[in-house]
Amino acid sequence: MDNRSVEITSPPTPDRAHQLDVANNANFLALRRQNSNAQAEKTNRTYVSEEKRFITWIKNYPDIPSLRIPPPGFPAKTISAHSINTYYLESMKLRDCTRGYAEKVHLALNKLAIREESTLAPDLLKHPDTAQVLQEVLTHIDNKWIERKKAEEHTCDPHDDNPTAIIDQEKISRVLTTKLARQSGWLDSAVVWSVTSVAAARFNSVQRLRTGKMVLIENLPPSGIKTPHDGRSWDEVKKIGDTRMIGFLIPPYDQIKRRQGGSK
Repeated sequence: MDNRSVEITSPPTPDRAHQLDVANNANFLALRRQNSNAQAEKTNRTYVSEEKRFITWIKNYPDIPSLRIPPPGFPAKTISAHSINTYYLESMKLRDCTRGYAEKVHLALNKLAIREESTLAPDLLKHPDTAQVLQEVLTHIDNKWIERKKAEEHTCDPHDDNPTAIIDQEKISRVLTTKLARQSGWLDSAVVWSVTSVAAARFNSVQRLRTGKMVLIENLPPSGIKTPHDGRSWDEVKKIGDTRMIGFLIPPYDQIKRRQGGSK
Protein backbone atom coordinates (compact mmCIF):
# COMPACT_ATOMS: atom_id res chain seq x y z
CA MET A 1 0.00 0.00 0.00
CA ASP A 2 1.32 3.43 -0.96
CA ASN A 3 1.58 5.57 2.15
CA ARG A 4 2.60 8.71 0.23
CA SER A 5 0.34 11.63 0.93
CA VAL A 6 -1.49 13.28 -1.90
CA GLU A 7 -2.03 17.03 -1.78
CA ILE A 8 -5.43 17.98 -3.05
CA THR A 9 -5.73 21.57 -4.23
CA SER A 10 -9.11 23.18 -4.32
CA PRO A 11 -10.12 25.41 -7.24
CA PRO A 12 -9.70 29.13 -6.66
CA THR A 13 -12.65 30.95 -5.23
CA PRO A 14 -14.54 33.33 -7.54
CA ASP A 15 -13.21 36.31 -5.58
CA ARG A 16 -9.56 35.25 -5.99
CA ALA A 17 -10.06 34.48 -9.68
CA HIS A 18 -11.65 37.88 -10.20
CA GLN A 19 -8.81 39.62 -8.36
CA LEU A 20 -6.27 37.85 -10.59
CA ASP A 21 -8.15 38.89 -13.74
CA VAL A 22 -8.22 42.50 -12.55
CA ALA A 23 -4.51 42.43 -11.74
CA ASN A 24 -3.59 40.87 -15.11
CA ASN A 25 -5.72 43.40 -16.97
CA ALA A 26 -4.11 46.29 -15.11
CA ASN A 27 -0.62 44.96 -15.82
CA PHE A 28 -1.52 44.46 -19.48
CA LEU A 29 -2.81 48.04 -19.84
CA ALA A 30 0.29 49.39 -18.10
CA LEU A 31 2.54 47.40 -20.43
CA ARG A 32 0.62 48.51 -23.53
CA ARG A 33 0.81 52.14 -22.35
CA GLN A 34 4.57 51.81 -21.84
CA ASN A 35 5.05 50.31 -25.31
CA SER A 36 2.83 52.95 -26.90
CA ASN A 37 4.80 55.77 -25.31
CA ALA A 38 8.07 54.20 -26.48
CA GLN A 39 6.72 53.90 -30.02
CA ALA A 40 5.47 57.49 -29.93
CA GLU A 41 9.01 58.74 -29.27
CA LYS A 42 10.24 57.19 -32.52
CA THR A 43 7.13 57.98 -34.60
CA ASN A 44 7.95 59.63 -37.92
CA ARG A 45 6.96 63.19 -38.72
CA THR A 46 4.05 62.18 -40.92
CA TYR A 47 2.36 60.39 -38.02
CA VAL A 48 2.89 63.33 -35.67
CA SER A 49 1.54 65.77 -38.26
CA GLU A 50 -1.57 63.68 -38.91
CA GLU A 51 -2.29 63.28 -35.21
CA LYS A 52 -2.13 67.06 -34.77
CA ARG A 53 -4.37 67.52 -37.81
CA PHE A 54 -6.99 65.17 -36.33
CA ILE A 55 -6.87 66.84 -32.90
CA THR A 56 -7.17 70.29 -34.49
CA TRP A 57 -10.18 69.10 -36.48
CA ILE A 58 -11.90 67.97 -33.26
CA LYS A 59 -11.01 71.23 -31.53
CA ASN A 60 -12.72 73.20 -34.31
CA TYR A 61 -15.70 70.86 -34.61
CA PRO A 62 -18.91 72.82 -33.86
CA ASP A 63 -20.50 70.09 -31.71
CA ILE A 64 -17.82 68.11 -29.88
CA PRO A 65 -20.26 66.33 -27.49
CA SER A 66 -21.96 64.71 -30.49
CA LEU A 67 -18.70 62.87 -31.23
CA ARG A 68 -19.28 60.85 -28.01
CA ILE A 69 -15.66 60.82 -26.94
CA PRO A 70 -15.30 58.60 -23.83
CA PRO A 71 -14.53 60.12 -20.40
CA PRO A 72 -12.84 62.36 -19.52
CA GLY A 73 -13.57 63.67 -23.00
CA PHE A 74 -11.70 66.17 -25.16
CA PRO A 75 -8.87 67.23 -24.98
CA ALA A 76 -7.67 64.34 -22.78
CA LYS A 77 -9.29 61.86 -25.17
CA THR A 78 -10.04 62.16 -28.88
CA ILE A 79 -10.75 58.67 -30.23
CA SER A 80 -14.28 57.32 -30.57
CA ALA A 81 -16.18 55.57 -33.32
CA HIS A 82 -18.12 58.79 -33.99
CA SER A 83 -15.03 61.04 -34.05
CA ILE A 84 -13.17 58.70 -36.42
CA ASN A 85 -16.11 58.06 -38.77
CA THR A 86 -17.07 61.74 -38.90
CA TYR A 87 -13.46 62.80 -39.51
CA TYR A 88 -13.13 60.40 -42.43
CA LEU A 89 -16.52 61.27 -43.98
CA GLU A 90 -16.17 65.05 -43.60
CA SER A 91 -12.41 65.66 -43.84
CA MET A 92 -10.39 62.70 -45.13
CA LYS A 93 -12.80 62.15 -48.03
CA LEU A 94 -11.86 65.60 -49.36
CA ARG A 95 -8.10 65.09 -49.13
CA ASP A 96 -6.16 65.18 -52.39
CA CYS A 97 -3.64 62.42 -51.74
CA THR A 98 -2.74 58.90 -52.74
CA ARG A 99 -4.22 55.83 -51.07
CA GLY A 100 -0.73 55.05 -49.77
CA TYR A 101 -0.61 58.35 -47.89
CA ALA A 102 -4.19 57.92 -46.65
CA GLU A 103 -3.16 54.57 -45.17
CA LYS A 104 -0.37 56.35 -43.28
CA VAL A 105 -3.06 58.56 -41.73
CA HIS A 106 -4.87 55.40 -40.64
CA LEU A 107 -1.66 54.06 -39.05
CA ALA A 108 -1.08 57.37 -37.26
CA LEU A 109 -4.58 57.28 -35.78
CA ASN A 110 -4.03 53.65 -34.78
CA LYS A 111 -1.10 54.75 -32.64
CA LEU A 112 -3.19 57.52 -31.10
CA ALA A 113 -5.98 55.03 -30.31
CA ILE A 114 -3.50 52.69 -28.61
CA ARG A 115 -2.05 55.50 -26.47
CA GLU A 116 -5.56 56.54 -25.41
CA GLU A 117 -6.38 52.88 -24.61
CA SER A 118 -9.41 53.12 -26.85
CA THR A 119 -11.68 50.14 -27.39
CA LEU A 120 -11.10 50.68 -31.13
CA ALA A 121 -7.40 49.83 -30.79
CA PRO A 122 -5.21 48.35 -32.12
CA ASP A 123 -6.55 48.73 -35.68
CA LEU A 124 -9.33 51.09 -36.73
CA LEU A 125 -9.54 49.37 -40.11
CA LYS A 126 -10.45 46.06 -38.45
CA HIS A 127 -12.83 47.23 -35.75
CA PRO A 128 -16.49 46.68 -36.75
CA ASP A 129 -17.50 50.18 -35.62
CA THR A 130 -15.07 51.97 -37.97
CA ALA A 131 -13.85 49.48 -40.59
CA GLN A 132 -16.63 50.00 -43.14
CA VAL A 133 -16.34 53.81 -43.20
CA LEU A 134 -12.54 53.78 -43.40
CA GLN A 135 -12.50 51.24 -46.22
CA GLU A 136 -15.04 53.17 -48.30
CA VAL A 137 -13.15 56.46 -47.85
CA LEU A 138 -9.84 54.82 -48.78
CA THR A 139 -11.44 53.40 -51.92
CA HIS A 140 -12.89 56.83 -52.76
CA ILE A 141 -9.47 58.49 -52.35
CA ASP A 142 -7.88 55.86 -54.57
CA ASN A 143 -10.53 56.27 -57.30
CA LYS A 144 -10.30 60.05 -57.16
CA TRP A 145 -6.50 59.91 -57.57
CA ILE A 146 -6.75 57.57 -60.56
CA GLU A 147 -9.32 59.81 -62.27
CA ARG A 148 -7.13 62.84 -61.73
CA LYS A 149 -4.09 61.13 -63.20
CA LYS A 150 -6.16 60.06 -66.20
CA ALA A 151 -7.25 63.66 -66.75
CA GLU A 152 -3.65 64.88 -66.49
CA GLU A 153 -2.55 62.29 -69.03
CA HIS A 154 -4.65 63.93 -71.74
CA THR A 155 -3.12 67.37 -71.16
CA CYS A 156 0.54 66.70 -70.34
CA ASP A 157 3.37 66.48 -72.86
CA PRO A 158 5.39 63.27 -72.48
CA HIS A 159 8.46 65.16 -73.72
CA ASP A 160 8.53 67.27 -70.54
CA ASP A 161 11.47 66.38 -68.29
CA ASN A 162 12.90 64.11 -70.95
CA PRO A 163 16.00 62.43 -69.44
CA THR A 164 18.75 63.11 -71.98
CA ALA A 165 21.66 63.53 -69.56
CA ILE A 166 22.86 59.96 -70.10
CA ILE A 167 26.40 58.88 -69.34
CA ASP A 168 28.19 57.93 -72.56
CA GLN A 169 30.01 54.68 -73.31
CA GLU A 170 33.47 56.14 -72.86
CA LYS A 171 32.72 57.35 -69.33
CA ILE A 172 31.19 53.99 -68.45
CA SER A 173 34.34 52.27 -69.72
CA ARG A 174 36.61 54.53 -67.69
CA VAL A 175 34.61 53.93 -64.51
CA LEU A 176 34.68 50.17 -65.01
CA THR A 177 38.43 50.25 -65.69
CA THR A 178 38.94 52.00 -62.34
CA LYS A 179 36.67 49.56 -60.51
CA LEU A 180 38.29 46.49 -62.04
CA ALA A 181 41.74 47.74 -61.03
CA ARG A 182 40.87 47.33 -57.35
CA GLN A 183 42.22 44.33 -55.50
CA SER A 184 38.89 43.64 -53.78
CA GLY A 185 35.32 44.88 -53.79
CA TRP A 186 35.21 45.33 -57.56
CA LEU A 187 32.66 42.64 -58.46
CA ASP A 188 29.46 44.23 -57.11
CA SER A 189 30.32 47.67 -58.46
CA ALA A 190 31.18 46.33 -61.91
CA VAL A 191 27.96 44.33 -62.13
CA VAL A 192 25.84 47.31 -61.04
CA TRP A 193 27.48 49.61 -63.56
CA SER A 194 27.03 47.09 -66.34
CA VAL A 195 23.36 46.43 -65.61
CA THR A 196 22.31 50.04 -65.05
CA SER A 197 23.99 51.18 -68.27
CA VAL A 198 21.12 49.51 -70.17
CA ALA A 199 17.56 50.85 -69.87
CA ALA A 200 14.86 48.17 -69.98
CA ALA A 201 11.08 48.44 -70.46
CA ARG A 202 8.53 45.72 -69.76
CA PHE A 203 6.43 44.56 -72.71
CA ASN A 204 3.16 45.58 -71.05
CA SER A 205 4.55 49.13 -70.82
CA VAL A 206 5.82 49.08 -74.41
CA GLN A 207 2.30 48.27 -75.61
CA ARG A 208 1.25 51.76 -74.50
CA LEU A 209 3.75 53.53 -76.76
CA ARG A 210 2.47 55.93 -79.42
CA THR A 211 4.15 58.21 -81.96
CA GLY A 212 3.71 61.21 -79.65
CA LYS A 213 5.76 59.42 -77.01
CA MET A 214 8.82 58.99 -79.21
CA VAL A 215 11.87 61.27 -79.11
CA LEU A 216 15.06 61.44 -81.15
CA ILE A 217 18.26 61.57 -79.11
CA GLU A 218 21.44 62.63 -80.86
CA ASN A 219 25.13 61.99 -80.25
CA LEU A 220 24.52 59.13 -77.83
CA PRO A 221 25.39 55.42 -77.94
CA PRO A 222 24.91 52.68 -78.94
CA SER A 223 25.14 53.47 -82.69
CA GLY A 224 28.52 54.26 -84.21
CA ILE A 225 30.75 53.54 -81.24
CA LYS A 226 33.69 51.18 -81.07
CA THR A 227 35.30 50.36 -77.76
CA PRO A 228 39.10 50.09 -77.40
CA HIS A 229 40.71 46.70 -76.84
CA ASP A 230 44.12 45.05 -76.80
CA GLY A 231 45.74 48.00 -75.09
CA ARG A 232 44.41 50.66 -77.44
CA SER A 233 43.37 54.03 -76.02
CA TRP A 234 40.16 55.97 -76.51
CA ASP A 235 42.05 58.45 -78.68
CA GLU A 236 42.26 55.77 -81.38
CA VAL A 237 38.52 55.07 -81.34
CA LYS A 238 36.58 56.39 -84.32
CA LYS A 239 32.83 56.89 -84.44
CA ILE A 240 31.11 55.63 -87.55
CA GLY A 241 27.60 55.65 -88.93
CA ASP A 242 24.49 57.35 -87.60
CA THR A 243 24.90 58.37 -83.95
CA ARG A 244 21.22 59.19 -83.42
CA MET A 245 19.04 57.05 -81.17
CA ILE A 246 15.28 56.74 -81.02
CA GLY A 247 13.85 57.03 -77.51
CA PHE A 248 10.50 55.92 -76.15
CA LEU A 249 8.95 57.96 -73.35
CA ILE A 250 6.77 56.16 -70.81
CA PRO A 251 5.00 58.71 -68.56
CA PRO A 252 4.47 57.70 -64.92
CA TYR A 253 0.79 56.93 -65.41
CA ASP A 254 1.58 54.57 -68.28
CA GLN A 255 4.09 52.61 -66.20
CA ILE A 256 2.44 49.43 -65.00
CA LYS A 257 3.55 48.73 -61.46
CA ARG A 258 2.63 46.07 -58.98
CA ARG A 259 0.42 47.40 -56.23
CA GLN A 260 0.48 45.88 -52.80
CA GLY A 261 -2.68 43.89 -52.24
CA GLY A 262 -3.82 44.32 -55.84
CA SER A 263 -3.68 42.17 -58.92
CA LYS A 264 -0.32 41.38 -60.44
